[in-house]
Amino acid sequence: VRQLPGVESAALVDTIPLTVGTQWKGVYIEGKPVPKRASDVPNAYVLTASPGYFRTMGTHLISGREFDARDKQGGQRVAIVNSAFAARFLDGGNPLGRRFSTAPTEKPIEIVGVAENGKYNNLTEQAPAAFWTPLEISYRSKASLVARTREVPPESVVPSIRRVVREIDPSIALFATGSMEDQLSWTFFPAHIAAMMLSAFGVLALVLAATGIYGVMAYAVSRRTREIGIRMAIGATKAQVLTSVARSAATLIGTGLVLGLGLALFAGRLLERILYGVKPNDPLTFAIVFAIMLGVGAAATFLPARRATRIDPMQALRQE
Repeated sequence: VRQLPGVESAALVDTIPLTVGTQWKGVYIEGKPVPKRASDVPNAYVLTASPGYFRTMGTHLISGREFDARDKQGGQRVAIVNSAFAARFLDGGNPLGRRFSTAPTEKPIEIVGVAENGKYNNLTEQAPAAFWTPLEISYRSKASLVARTREVPPESVVPSIRRVVREIDPSIALFATGSMEDQLSWTFFPAHIAAMMLSAFGVLALVLAATGIYGVMAYAVSRRTREIGIRMAIGATKAQVLTSVARSAATLIGTGLVLGLGLALFAGRLLERILYGVKPNDPLTFAIVFAIMLGVGAAATFLPARRATRIDPMQALRQE
């Protein structure tokens, strides 16, 4: 597969992150006391990969090395851990050369590399501890082939990969082939549905809020029709009347916008855990909503006030 045109790198892994099948295992750090209860044993995600996996997946190695030809059956058991593993289990010290096991009686595993944190089971998890072991030492009967393409669409390489696998062994069953975007579509499906529903509710809330602001402000201005008539009867111009009404309305609208902005920031913090790739205090979103509410409030103030200034002052004075 690595020799196919357009393929930059390829590797095997037992489970692709964010798909079904991620495993947890207990972690026993060499030199630390073994917990008395099984429930007290810390856990970490465990994945098994071949050489070239981190390069193929675009996962940056912070220190140490990737798996290579040395990591074979009968050799030293090694692992690559992520930054969360090092921080949580190794007290933030240098992880390279430290050893751990997944059972008290198991042969220890030496850490040879540290990779950046990622998401392995779901999008909302907060940097879980994880480690990888070499596929040739920790064999898995089920594996996923991952390939990174260069200058060609990923889908165009799939037929060639199928052909290569058939040439090696026609009995190998291939399923769920496609681009990484296709593989993760079901993983992102709940997030997409939630985003669509939240967006629909957000638009509905915006329409209701705009309608409510217009109704309240229009009613408040209409209640001042008699006052407007008195002002015009004693010589006030239309511009002066509109300025007076706008000044009092601006106080109400401004107060509501400031309070609403504060509540929106607070609500955004509560929703931060279920948001992915979206800032809870996105300035553009707040600016757009602020402008819409300000425009609705201005229209609700100006239109009724303008109508009131057009009526005869004596008629306005006769209104209840």
